Amino acid sequence: MRRLAKPVTPLGVRGFESRPLRQSSFSMRKAGAIIRLGIPRLACILLLAGMTAACVERKLLLRSDPPGAEVALDGRMVGVTPLEVPFVYYGTRRITMRLENHASESHLIDVAAPWYQLPVLDFAFEALVPWRLLDEREVVFVLDESDRSGPEGGEPGGRLVRRAEQYLRREGLR
Repeated sequence: MRRLAKPVTPLGVRGFESRPLRQSSFSMRKAGAIIRLGIPRLACILLLAGMTAACVERKLLLRSDPPGAEVALDGRMVGVTPLEVPFVYYGTRRITMRLENHASESHLIDVAAPWYQLPVLDFAFEALVPWRLLDEREVVFVLDESDRSGPEGGEPGGRLVRRAEQYLRREGLR
């Protein structure tokens, strides 16, 4: 019968006695290589590592007067005011606030992208700029008290008339 394997000796496999047995993965030679990198190279490595941590942080700051209103963002309950909600995408959002004994408010809010988030530029600011950018948008709702005497918290159509008068005053038409 033929032998397929080489015989084993106390120092390893016969024929490979001149090679040392493998040590642990960390050796003093590797430690010396790390030390010999030098401060300029190490500073460059740390700078590059720091650059990868940069990003744009986006937040919606939702407030109400009076505070304590329940907030729904795009139909999903997110919490109670005052509230900070992180977001990823810009665009139109529906924000609804409800508070007991107050008329609920619901508005479409356009969250437009700033200049540094335009296509092509956004890559540079997300990946290459070494500091963190903060984009905070504050939305404040003033919730009117309702007297609960009618189906809409007042006489039918009363809420609509009040909102129309507020609009006319705000635009300077009245």
